[in-house]
Amino acid sequence: MELTVLGGSGLWPRAGQACSGYLLTHDDIRLLIDPGHGVLVELLRHCNATDIDAVLISQGRPDHCADLGALLRARVLGDDAPSALPVVAPENSLDALLALDPAVPSDAVDQIRPPGSKINFGPFAVEAVALSADRSRFGFRITDPAGAVFVYAGESADDAARVRLAHEAGLLVVEATYPDAIPASQARDHSDARQIGDLALEADVDHCVITHLHPTADPILALSLIRRTGFDAVEYALPGLVREVLPRPAATGLPRRAAPKVITMTASAPRRAASQ
Repeated sequence: MELTVLGGSGLWPRAGQACSGYLLTHDDIRLLIDPGHGVLVELLRHCNATDIDAVLISQGRPDHCADLGALLRARVLGDDAPSALPVVAPENSLDALLALDPAVPSDAVDQIRPPGSKINFGPFAVEAVALSADRSRFGFRITDPAGAVFVYAGESADDAARVRLAHEAGLLVVEATYPDAIPASQARDHSDARQIGDLALEADVDHCVITHLHPTADPILALSLIRRTGFDAVEYALPGLVREVLPRPAATGLPRRAAPKVITMTASAPRRAASQ
């Protein structure tokens, strides 16, 4: 199972960086997660629009789903229109978006409301977990046949449901919109860097990628604040970052920490955190 970051800017795209967008692949099966503003341009560097087997959307705000419209247009107006695209999303979250383009027929999408059980897409077993009381925000726990676990916690506040979602994940992708000072009006929906570090430690994840930073936020500050919690196996979601998601090492149940004083900002191979 391999993750490719397509974009990681929060709220609106930055120069050279789309909003949230992630491509998860296993052999020839491709899942697109949260196609926010600008993601299709990056996606097309890696595959065709018709190569996507399913889309997972964590919430209905445009920085998480706006380019679903562009993706559907590219699929249905191309030379070989494929069958309906399975889309997992919170109930009613895409109604306004899908109504915008008369060129995209209603049968271009097979909408799947997140259920409590797992959904299988080829080798992927996908579990959708509500991360807000009104069920407008979801996270996804995705497992491959080898037992490797990828977790996308999206844009969410600090709570027990998120810890359970991320438990012993090989790779966790989670937002850190406001690294050190969440506005009071946003505290129910967002996390700061310290909370992300605490989450990674409590859930005992192997590796963490922070994403969805506010366009004016400093990623180096966010990474530094996470390191202060004692969790070092963390990096920032730059477009083009590729990470293989591996099964847990044999020493399960132990806290995962990388060697100190290392912050990764490149596309080099990740360090699996060392058990202590």
